[in-house]
Amino acid sequence: MKDNWTIFGEPKPLTYGGSLRRSNVFNSLAHQTEATILPRRGRIRNAVFQRMNSRLNPLRRQAFAVATGLLETSMFAPTRETVRWMAVDLHDHPVLQAEAMQVELDEVLKRRRMQMWSANTANFETLIVPSRSFAHYAGLSDDRLLVIPNGTALSGITPVRLPNEPVIGMASGAARGRGIEDLIAAAERARVQISGLKLHLWLAANSVTAEHYVHEVRTATQHLPWVQISSPTFLNIHAATSEAALLVIPHPPNAYMDVALPIKLFDAFAVARPVLSTPRTETAQIIRAEGVGWVTEGDGVEALAEAIVRALQSTSELKVRGDKAWALAQSTYSWSTLSGQVANALVGKAALPRP
Repeated sequence: MKDNWTIFGEPKPLTYGGSLRRSNVFNSLAHQTEATILPRRGRIRNAVFQRMNSRLNPLRRQAFAVATGLLETSMFAPTRETVRWMAVDLHDHPVLQAEAMQVELDEVLKRRRMQMWSANTANFETLIVPSRSFAHYAGLSDDRLLVIPNGTALSGITPVRLPNEPVIGMASGAARGRGIEDLIAAAERARVQISGLKLHLWLAANSVTAEHYVHEVRTATQHLPWVQISSPTFLNIHAATSEAALLVIPHPPNAYMDVALPIKLFDAFAVARPVLSTPRTETAQIIRAEGVGWVTEGDGVEALAEAIVRALQSTSELKVRGDKAWALAQSTYSWSTLSGQVANALVGKAALPRP
């Protein structure tokens, strides 16, 4: 079975957000099965996959395939008899996420994305999702789900001790709808009680739109010398986020954010920093259950500012909760652990007859 697995993945690993998940979710499967890895898009991918499939077919051997995201609808029909489409990772919804991030999609693009979603969810045997609530929100039933939360690729790194200064930070993709403006306003209020408070924003700008947004944030904060904005590479994100004593996820009220599990949560754990979050359901549940940070008592700038003050004044708790977060990253939310769970589930399922 070791020469008949294919992973349709990403050509550019190790950036922010969803691409980190795509880079890691099938790592253990690749090692266990010695899978061929092809890009999810492109004519070369189609030609190589068809050649592999034709080589196996005369031998009456089953080919197995997984994907780190949605595949084009044209991939499925020609291979339905010879390929078992084992699993697709559905870490985001192609339309609902755009709406949550206030990204406008024209009707043609929206329809095409939904056609891809429907084709993939119909053809893959297993649907990998970050949370069960996300699956329900996206309209998926429970019967084919494999719930694998987001994780961190930074586990195993020795944490840096907490800074002596009151520094808070947020690592995020540069986009509207993530509460960045609220965090700036809340930090300004908190400075009345926390002398010398600084805010570091690490914003990943992976598109022209994102670059424009970063420029807008820089312009809006140019009169605030205590706000620092940068865009570190993935290789530097550990050192950058370690500059903060507290990492903040200020997502505003949003049904999509309630079911999402942001990767910045788990990367914060990996650098032994507690997390302060607004009360988004899935994120807040982990923080409260594991004792790895604080959750605001409501939404809005005032609630966020009050929580920032409360957390920074709990000096001893910053370390206690940060240490718990680091231990959780090693034991539960490292990608080596999570991808191992994926591999074991799929290899076991491949040994059974096609449903």
